[in-house]
Amino acid sequence: MAANPMAADSGREPRDGVTGQLRLLVVKVADFGDALLTTPALAVLRAGLPDARLDALCGPAGAVAFRHAGLLDTVVVLPRGAAAQLTLVRRLRREHYDGLVYLHSFITARGALKHRLLATGLGAPVRVGLVPPIAWRAGFLTHAVADLGYGAWHVAESFESVATEAVAVFREPAPEPLAADQRRLRFQPGGAAESAAVDLAATWPRQNSWVALHPGGGAFGLARRWPAERFAALAEALVARGHGVALIGRAADGTGAVKALCRAPLLDLTDACDLPTLGALMPRFRRLITNDSGVMHLAVAMGTPVTAVFGPSSDRSWGPWDPVAAPGNIRHRVVSLDGLPCRPCFYTGHHLGSPAGCATRDCLAWISVERVLRDAPDL
Repeated sequence: MAANPMAADSGREPRDGVTGQLRLLVVKVADFGDALLTTPALAVLRAGLPDARLDALCGPAGAVAFRHAGLLDTVVVLPRGAAAQLTLVRRLRREHYDGLVYLHSFITARGALKHRLLATGLGAPVRVGLVPPIAWRAGFLTHAVADLGYGAWHVAESFESVATEAVAVFREPAPEPLAADQRRLRFQPGGAAESAAVDLAATWPRQNSWVALHPGGGAFGLARRWPAERFAALAEALVARGHGVALIGRAADGTGAVKALCRAPLLDLTDACDLPTLGALMPRFRRLITNDSGVMHLAVAMGTPVTAVFGPSSDRSWGPWDPVAAPGNIRHRVVSLDGLPCRPCFYTGHHLGSPAGCATRDCLAWISVERVLRDAPDL
């Protein structure tokens, strides 16, 4: 266990001071994909502290991932607006949590201040998280894990390290590390979503092989998107090879542009279902081809092979997370131009970088359809 030398003394020893059921609150206010990447860490907490009450504080999009992980007792959504947030923090303070588990990297002063204020309001005596080189940003933590930075490890690994530290604070001796198959991404669509998926799939044309294309990449960092004309040309090539092509995502993901540019028939599933139903549909696809996106992580969680196109963002940090795959496994592939010295430029080291990328976005513009097809060898 690594106590944070910059943190104020919590006033008690965690193992000796907890009476009754241990209560932990995981803090992760993020989008769907980032929340899904915390599920291996949640598995570490659940396995290491099986009798603890394990809750999560998250944003609306992340709540979908947390509610379908099957690992939490309660999911609390942080509302918009300072007044509503203050009311919620006061209510959560009355829950008397023994510890806060921060699954965030404190790379900006504003984000660190926000979480410092949250920690003060919640009043938990133990606060575990990542500490960056600018250590004062994480000075409110009582127990810290060194943040190696984006590109040095996968974010799922960084979250696992925080969860492992949290378990060590409250349990001695620490349990054995989880097996690889227990460290996978977790998503359970649920019975209603499974039924909805069956009904939706029954309306599809008869086809032996379906490939899904997702041209979106999240509202934050639109520069991650491979051009729509490339997705359209890719769809034409796949149809020529005898595959059915399903276009998935929301209208905001740019599906309309791909459909307008494509001269081959497409199964347009734009806004056809919610995320749990999309998760239930995933095993019906032979492969998903996508950008760096939450849908990419959903496919991985559901066991669907993925080919992911990466540009400004780091595939080392956000690529398909599959701890079970052996070296050389073709199940999940990343397509990127690693020779470019300017790549990645978005979330690098301990810095935010450039979410908008550069004007030309060569790291995506120079990736051809043929290159993507080579990294989908089963098609």
